[in-house]
Amino acid sequence: MPKRIIEMDILRGLAILGVITGHVAAETLYVKTTFLGIFFNQVIRFAVPVYIFLSGLGLGLSKRPYSGYIDFVGQRLRKIIPLYSLWTAIYLFPLPFGGPILSLKTYCKAVFTGNASYQLYFVPLIIQFYLLFPLLRRYFQASSGLVLSFFITLALQASHVYLPKSLLADQRFFLNWLFFFVLGLWCAPRLATWQRELQSRRPVIFTTFLLCLTGMLLEAKTNLAAGKGLVYSLSNIRPSVMLYSLAFGALVFTCQSWPKGFISFFRFLSGISYELFLVHVFVLVEFNALFIHIGISKATLTYGFLAFFAVLVFSTGIVLVQRYLLNNIFQLIFLKL
Repeated sequence: MPKRIIEMDILRGLAILGVITGHVAAETLYVKTTFLGIFFNQVIRFAVPVYIFLSGLGLGLSKRPYSGYIDFVGQRLRKIIPLYSLWTAIYLFPLPFGGPILSLKTYCKAVFTGNASYQLYFVPLIIQFYLLFPLLRRYFQASSGLVLSFFITLALQASHVYLPKSLLADQRFFLNWLFFFVLGLWCAPRLATWQRELQSRRPVIFTTFLLCLTGMLLEAKTNLAAGKGLVYSLSNIRPSVMLYSLAFGALVFTCQSWPKGFISFFRFLSGISYELFLVHVFVLVEFNALFIHIGISKATLTYGFLAFFAVLVFSTGIVLVQRYLLNNIFQLIFLKL
């Protein structure tokens, strides 16, 4: 059995905490643009690139045999489509989200596009990488492929900054994230050597991380001051976010040891991260509906801390109950068969 890679669990756990933090921070920014709101919204921008990197790394490391392309795609989709389909229906339900009446046409379109809720775009995005995985592994896993993917992604992300009306500025378009997936594939056979190299350069990487974070924050603040709007100024698809995400991921791999309690916590989060990703916006919307009646502004630290912990705790509870119910339903079905 292959050795479990602790850093993958930690990165995946940090990514889901980052996603929750970012969405809570966005709620505060819709009310008032504050430095803390910008800081928390930006400091977690590593989350989506890390998820995509881990997908490529996991597939690159996997030794699981597949009988062919259809078997590979089928097994990957079986892991994500059922719960994604369930939560798409839940987000489309007219109450309490005020969405359209749930029709088959509306539902199928939402499943295909990931627009039932703002975080669900990620599922159609990652499906594109699953569908293209054999091609990407064949032509991009070499160092030359990694360099090519870097310039493709960098060029696209730069075009979104300097050409805001770019037709390719869609988070669901895989080329905007190609480098991170290919980086995972490239790292898979080189992981141990690569990690030792990073550990020997920890001070440099830490300094680079701080510089990238500072530059990304200054860029966001400058764009907001220029009146470019929240969506444009704080977007995931920017070269500065790309560089920051690389520095963040490298920094995690420089750590040579982790406390046991820390490992256990992040291993648990890693194991339920996909389900938390699907569920947490549902809890956040419900929390906001209740919070309105308290009379405290959302542009406060009080809201931020309460929302973050409420979303994390209740989302985890929903995930665990969901697992229990689904496991029991499957057992009953198999027993009857």
